[in-house]
Amino acid sequence: PGERIAAVRFSGVASEEDMAQKELALREWMAGQGLRAAGPPRYARYDPPWRVPFRRRNEVLIPVQ
Repeated sequence: PGERIAAVRFSGVASEEDMAQKELALREWMAGQGLRAAGPPRYARYDPPWRVPFRRRNEVLIPVQ
């Protein structure tokens, strides 16, 4: 089934600290837009470890009510 997702995309090596910072920024943006989370965040790292770091794509995804 479909769902609404708030997402932030970024490049580089995604450490746990990076993911936490991006999640916080996304939650702040959601609050400013009047959006409420409908579940826990998901973290997506799309590229293999041998990919050049600045070309790696990552996302933090939070379902929205």
